[in-house]
Amino acid sequence: MYQTVKQSLKSFFAEKAPRFLECVHTHKTIIKYFLSGVTAVLANLFVLYVLTDIFGVWYVVSGIAAFFVSISVGFSLQKFWTFRATGVRHIKRQMAMYMAVGAMNLALGPVMLYTIVETFGLWYVVAQVVVMALLAVGSYFINRFITFKQEVSYERTDVIN
Repeated sequence: MYQTVKQSLKSFFAEKAPRFLECVHTHKTIIKYFLSGVTAVLANLFVLYVLTDIFGVWYVVSGIAAFFVSISVGFSLQKFWTFRATGVRHIKRQMAMYMAVGAMNLALGPVMLYTIVETFGLWYVVAQVVVMALLAVGSYFINRFITFKQEVSYERTDVIN
């Protein structure tokens, strides 16, 4: 079933939007990185909401639990789908590095937010978007070229994996 849907989508885009298909193929890893990040954020928000509003857990404790869930979701998706580093030989080192990058982002985010708001006078919501974008770009390069470097394989030529 998956292969049938995949081939149908590929044929549709090849006929109707070949430039879009080429763009997706060219930037496949970045698109996967973005989708993995969005999935991790959604997992974080889901756990935060469920623990706090449904089970009555204090929001700070819920936030900590949500952080670890989102780190686990993000790591799994980045390792096995985005960067296709499927081996488990280096998984402990990779998880430690991935968590270190997450902790670095957790520490840098508020500092960057404060600096941008106070220095440039941006509205804090816009500043937060800027901070998240900067941290995402930095994290991408660290994860791509350091965290998952040893196991990253060449991507296959098909567009929809």
